[in-house]
Amino acid sequence: MNPFFFGEKGAQLFGMLHPADGSDFKDECVVLCYPFGQEYERAHRAFKIIANNLSRLGYEVLRFDYSGTGDSSGISEDILISTWKHDIATAIQEAKDCSGSDIVSLVGLRLGATLALQLSKDVEGLKRCICWDPILSGDQYFKEIPNYIEPEYVAALSDVSGNKEIYLNGYPLPVAYRKELLELDMANFVLGAAEYQFITSQQDPELAQVVDKFSAQGSNAKLNTVICESDWNHVDEFGGILIPQPVIAAITDLFK
Repeated sequence: MNPFFFGEKGAQLFGMLHPADGSDFKDECVVLCYPFGQEYERAHRAFKIIANNLSRLGYEVLRFDYSGTGDSSGISEDILISTWKHDIATAIQEAKDCSGSDIVSLVGLRLGATLALQLSKDVEGLKRCICWDPILSGDQYFKEIPNYIEPEYVAALSDVSGNKEIYLNGYPLPVAYRKELLELDMANFVLGAAEYQFITSQQDPELAQVVDKFSAQGSNAKLNTVICESDWNHVDEFGGILIPQPVIAAITDLFK
């Protein structure tokens, strides 16, 4: 693994490059798109395993932190969805430059999957986009996370007219960020010509409907249900790491 900083001066992102291992080098690079907050912490080990698996198959793989998160520049109180989409685009170009390949694939989890999907039609050389437990919409997400925030924050969660500070498992949800989240609706996305694989850890009729809609519109979209643990916001005293091996194996197999 090679840790490094990349991107624009004054707004650099922290990345971890997993170079292709062995002689079976693939003319394709992979960018992994993390989820947000506690979900990032829960998924960090799983993403590292996926990156190592794919590098052993001959792919150059880039993991990175969004602006205002991890070791990237910026502060958490200023995070924006629009900035993170720009970060993904920056990471895609960096992965292409590092690998020397113009072909790229995206693998995202939860919000990372949703943002990768939204960007996908504009990504040159995109071969596949793998969306793992994507967030269908900001509205759906806001109905889910009250289970994980303090009771006094619940009423203000969808109120984007004021300046109420809200925290999700200790991570700030600024007003501007919440406003952009509420504008997300996967059902309205337009997909490109790449291969789209949707992986859900639980039976999800709503996601199935969205994937069926994409297919009816002519997109190469498929839904894969791989049942395993998927509570990405759970917090426990042991650190909360979640390693769903069946999904990790399913994602790895898509690149074989």
